[in-house]
Amino acid sequence: MAEVILKPIEKGNLGLIQTWRNSPQVMPNCRQYRPLSEDDMLSWHDSLSYTDSDYNLTQDMFLLVYDTTPIGVGGYTRIDWRNRKAELSFYVGHQSFVNNKEITKLAASKTKIIDAIRKNIHRP
Repeated sequence: MAEVILKPIEKGNLGLIQTWRNSPQVMPNCRQYRPLSEDDMLSWHDSLSYTDSDYNLTQDMFLLVYDTTPIGVGGYTRIDWRNRKAELSFYVGHQSFVNNKEITKLAASKTKIIDAIRKNIHRP
């Protein structure tokens, strides 16, 4: 059985993520109230880049991939390093997987995604 795995978000993924993020299924559930532009996406991607010495990271996001298919985005936002807390944020944007019972179970339980994120949270 295929799993949801996490991959770093690359600039080549931004067009797909922008389409998902601006879709009527995803956008109403996000903090931002307007569609995101290409410049917005590039700025967001730049905010995900950091080095080992950068402890001011406020979000750590990944591309969610099922088997070999990108299906969504997930990770931590609003990271508060001092108080050791953050918000978990993820969505399934690929419409073929939104009503997929297996994916829905993974997303609903959050456990496998959270475990995968925890394994990858300290990536270099």
